[in-house]
Amino acid sequence: AAGHRRDAPHSHSCVEPADLRLSAMPFVTTKDNVKLHYVSHGGGSGSPIVLVHGWSGSHRYFDNSIELLGSKCNSQIIAYDLRFHGDSDKPSYGFHVARLAADLHELIVELKLEEPIVVGSSLGCAIIWSYVELYTDASLGGCVFVDQAPSQWIFPDWKYGSKGIYDPASLLNIQNAVRDMPAFAKGNAECCLTKPVDAALMKVLTEETLKCDPEHLGKLMADHAQRDWRPILPLITVPCLNLYGSDSGCFPVQGTAAVGELITTCESVVFEGCNHWLYLEEPEKFATSVAGLVVANSVKFDPATGVLPAVDDRCFVPALLWPDEKPSKTPHGKGWLATVVKVASAVPTGKKRKSSGGEEERVVVHFKCDGEEEVVTLEVGAVNQHCKPVGKASKKQKVADASKAPPAAKSLSPAAKLVASKKAEEEEAAAKARADEAAARAEAREKSRVAAMEAAAAKAEAKAAKKLEREVAIATKEAEARAAAKAAAQAAKALASEPAPAPDEAVPMEQEAAPAPEEGAPPSVGS
Repeated sequence: AAGHRRDAPHSHSCVEPADLRLSAMPFVTTKDNVKLHYVSHGGGSGSPIVLVHGWSGSHRYFDNSIELLGSKCNSQIIAYDLRFHGDSDKPSYGFHVARLAADLHELIVELKLEEPIVVGSSLGCAIIWSYVELYTDASLGGCVFVDQAPSQWIFPDWKYGSKGIYDPASLLNIQNAVRDMPAFAKGNAECCLTKPVDAALMKVLTEETLKCDPEHLGKLMADHAQRDWRPILPLITVPCLNLYGSDSGCFPVQGTAAVGELITTCESVVFEGCNHWLYLEEPEKFATSVAGLVVANSVKFDPATGVLPAVDDRCFVPALLWPDEKPSKTPHGKGWLATVVKVASAVPTGKKRKSSGGEEERVVVHFKCDGEEEVVTLEVGAVNQHCKPVGKASKKQKVADASKAPPAAKSLSPAAKLVASKKAEEEEAAAKARADEAAARAEAREKSRVAAMEAAAAKAEAKAAKKLEREVAIATKEAEARAAAKAAAQAAKALASEPAPAPDEAVPMEQEAAPAPEEGAPPSVGS
C-alpha cells in the first residue's frame, strides 16, 4: 500500500530545508512491510520516469536534474530511496540486488505507472537488469543506464570490471573503508566527480550517504559486485540509452560501452570529460538525452492527419516493419533506432478506404540503421502507428552517415579503374594499419591497467602478510608471558602451601665446639 499518495513539492534548484522535506514524506510499503520513501515531480503526457539511484546514495542525487527532466520530458518523475538508503526503511535482511528489483516492481505497480522509462545509475542499472531477469521488460517503456559495466567482477573472459571493486581482496577493502563513513563519503565524491558541483548540494549528498549503515552497505556490495549481467542484456527489447563518462573513476570505458553493444535496441552517448556521477556534472545534457528516449516512447505519428516521418527524423522502428529480420541483430529485438533518409511519394494500393471510399495509399520510406539503408514499403497508417520519432539527426550524425555512403558510380577508363582500385587498396591497408595500431594501444593500456591492479593486489597481499606476521609475533610473546606468569604463580602457590617443620624435628645446625673460657674470664654475650 502507498502512504500519502500525492505529489510532494520538492525544490531541486536549491537545497531544501530538512524539516520541510520531512514534513510530507510519501512512501510505498512493500510486501515484506518495508517503507520506500519517494518524491513525485511534474506531470504531463510523456511517459513517466523512475529514477533509481546508486549504492550509498539517495533520491537527492538527482536534485539538480529532476526539474529539468520534468520540463524537457513533459512527464511525471518519480525518484525514490532504495531500502537501506536515504529515508527508506533499513531492515536487517534483503541485501540482494534481486530484492531491490522486486522493490522497483512493487513501486511501479503500486503507483500505477504505465510503460515507465526507468533510469538507473550505477547499482541502479543492476537493479533494472535484475528486474528484466525476473519480470521481463514487457511492462517498461524504455531504459536508461548510467555509467555501469555489465560486471564489476573480473573473469577470465572479462577484464573490464570495476577499477576499485573487482575481486575478494578489493571487496574487503571497500567493506573496511565504509566503517569510517565520513572519510568514505569524502573519498567517494573525489572518485566519482571530475567537474565541480555546487557546494551546498554536495553537503546534502554527504548527509544522505551518512544515513546508510556501513554493515548494510558492505553486505549489499558483496552481492552487487559479483553479479555478471552479460547474459541478461541481450534479452532487453525496449528502446534504451547507455550514458557513460569518458573519465569515469569507477569503470574503464570498454566496460561501460559494452552495455550498448550487448543490447540490440540501445544507443550509447559518451559524456566527454565527465565522471561516474555525470548527471550531477552535466544535468542539462543528461536531461536532454533522457528526453529523446521519452519522445520515442510517448509520441507516434498521427494516423488521423496522415503525417509521415520526415527526412533526418530519428525513429524507433518496430521489427515487424522490416521486410525481413536484420541479420546483424538478435531475434530478441523488437526494433531498431534508425534515421529516415528518404520518403517517396505515396502510391495507391488499389484498395478502397472504409471511411471515405477513396483508395488507400502506401509510402516508400528509406531508413538507415547501423550504416545500412533499408527500403520499406508500408501503408500510411502502418508508418503512423508504429514509427516513433526520437528527433532530428544531428549535424554530426548526418556528416558521419555521409562519410559512410558509397561514392556515386562514375564511368572510368580501365587505367583510371586500376588507379582507383590501387588507391582503394592503399586506403584500406592504411585504415587497417590505423585500426591495428589503435587496437595495440588499447591492448597495451589494458595490460598496463591489469598489471597495475595485479601489483596493487600483490602489495596489499604482502602488507596483509606482514601485518599477520606482526600479529602472530605479538600473540606469541603475549602467550609466553602469560605462561611464565602462570608458572610463577603456580610455584608461589606450591611454596605457600608447603607445611612448616615441627620444633622437635628441627635439625640443629652443626657448630664448632666453643673453646673453653679461660680461667677467670667473664662469660660471652648470648651464651
